[in-house]
Amino acid sequence: MSASTSSAALMAHIPPAPSQLPPALVPLTEASRQWGGLGKTATYSVIERHGVKIVHVGSRSMIPFSEVIRVVDELIEASNAPKPAKGGRVLAAASVAARRAKHRTP
Repeated sequence: MSASTSSAALMAHIPPAPSQLPPALVPLTEASRQWGGLGKTATYSVIERHGVKIVHVGSRSMIPFSEVIRVVDELIEASNAPKPAKGGRVLAAASVAARRAKHRTP
């Protein structure tokens, strides 16, 4: 094994410098930016809908970076989900009408 191969193998196992790692906690403003530049109300809606954990550090509300990534993955997955048929409301209305007709007394 040559010296250059040996050093390349060693370099592959060295963890990245702290400046290259994402922060463990991000402020709500950064999370909303990562989620597409959401406003304050939409950010809190996403937090509630996806069950995001909020960490309070002093008076600041922070979100673990892993939670930000998890929500992004869930939003991408939801956008790729099959869409309901366009006539879904019409079918639902017809179904309700059929059930009402069925339970009417003559």
